[in-house]
Amino acid sequence: MSAVLNENGEYVDIEPMRLCRVIGAVKPAVVSVRCGDGGELTITDISIDVRPNGVHLLLDVPEAAQGEG
Repeated sequence: MSAVLNENGEYVDIEPMRLCRVIGAVKPAVVSVRCGDGGELTITDISIDVRPNGVHLLLDVPEAAQGEG
């Protein structure tokens, strides 16, 4: 997987469907999100939902719900 930069050296946004295809193609062992304290939470499922107000990336992170309880 490679990053795309614009003429200013900034990362170019990845379209949500492309992101989904990349994750599906590389089949990573773990997809996680990094927390502010440096820890990581495992993302168990990713959904892309097109709504009237825009595209939403929905991440299922069961460990986050456990931490709230």
